[in-house]
Amino acid sequence: MPKTRHRKKFFEQRTVAEIKRDKELVPVERGILTALDSLDIESQVLVIERDMIIGSKTKDTKRKYGASLQLNSPSEPGPVAPEFNLMNLLRGETDHAQLREMLQGYTYEPHEGPSNLVRRVYFWDIFEAMRLAVYSKMGIQWVEPIELTVKDRGKSVANYGAEAVVRVPSRREKLARYEFKAIGIPVYDNEHARTIARNFATTHNSGDNLHRDTRQADTGEDPRQHKHTVQSIAAYFALIEHYAAQGNQIPFDVKPFPFLSEDIVRTAQLLDNHTLYREEGELKRVGFEVKEMILTAQIILAGPYSPFRTGKNIQDYSWGS
Repeated sequence: MPKTRHRKKFFEQRTVAEIKRDKELVPVERGILTALDSLDIESQVLVIERDMIIGSKTKDTKRKYGASLQLNSPSEPGPVAPEFNLMNLLRGETDHAQLREMLQGYTYEPHEGPSNLVRRVYFWDIFEAMRLAVYSKMGIQWVEPIELTVKDRGKSVANYGAEAVVRVPSRREKLARYEFKAIGIPVYDNEHARTIARNFATTHNSGDNLHRDTRQADTGEDPRQHKHTVQSIAAYFALIEHYAAQGNQIPFDVKPFPFLSEDIVRTAQLLDNHTLYREEGELKRVGFEVKEMILTAQIILAGPYSPFRTGKNIQDYSWGS
């Protein structure tokens, strides 16, 4: 078995003992989001009971990952960028009974390209990708930036998008940067930009055990879906910045991943460092699938605009605990 690498300081997670040390354990009573909002992090730790999330009568615990928000298909009218599709859902402009379920992230169909697998994106992975993007820009000697080698010249770029070789730092100590290829990068302001963005994909295949691309068999993820990884999303955010520096806003305007608002990021931080999960009497860290359901629920409840960044640079968010 390979040796487990510790997280770098910027990505460290507290243990159960560290989370609850000298703190009052406060059970959720009126709703998880309400309880998080009123939590005194200096003296309290929130405790989520399994039955609140899974349901007391649920016996099938193998399938951890639930349904997703389904964005419009390539043949349907309307913007492709996920935040706009989600706004349509939240305004009730699209008939989605799924909004009443416990959902996790969103899915969308590519327009065309080498892979026609449905793309799946988790909001928790967007949060982690935003942290990774911020980390890579810290400007400290030992912090490796995200590096791009972009190929955006040629006749095919206008119709099929640019390509890039990307090098993204690991969140683990003493692991080299991941190098992979990205395709479907929209750079021209034309009728193809939105469909190109929908086709964005990478060849990322990580050995980092924080990475979840290869876990479908034992976690319930659908092998018919292509899950965008934390590193892939961070790579796209770096591409947005790369082209914005040249005065090109197209990658931002049609991005397949929304930037989350500071309120959503704060919820993620509270779930990571100030919340525990009780299952069969045992206190645990809150697992990925539970955190994802809570973030998705908050985004649905927040309404069409507030869950997403509205101008503030993510570098200026509070990235502490």
